[in-house]
Amino acid sequence: MDRFLGRLAINSAAILIAGAGFCVAVAFLIAALYLGLAEMMAPWMAALLTALAGVVFGLLVLWAGRLISRNAIPPKDAARHRSTAELGELFGRQAHSVLNNNSPLLLGGLLAFGFALGFSPKLRKLLMKLL
Repeated sequence: MDRFLGRLAINSAAILIAGAGFCVAVAFLIAALYLGLAEMMAPWMAALLTALAGVVFGLLVLWAGRLISRNAIPPKDAARHRSTAELGELFGRQAHSVLNNNSPLLLGGLLAFGFALGFSPKLRKLLMKLL
């Protein structure tokens, strides 16, 4: 487990450093675009075109992300998600009927007994011997 956590920490740090490097590279690309445009036109127009290029790039990234995520769940998986939702609804209905049909004292006792079984290994062993 310690080895896994060590690898996770190293990989997380590597991803963080790579992300920071990417952000710096993008900042330099934007600055280079501005400086290149500033030599050909007025500085305010160069800044405006650089901002426009950034907005267009952002919109392209959003559009690509939307195209990728549109087909993220295949139809057979969508049916599985639907059946999982139906299973959750069935479980909720059964839990509701159990709560409505039994007294709060009985449910509290069962809850306390469940906690005791989960907490005490000796009690679990005793119960397993009895069964």
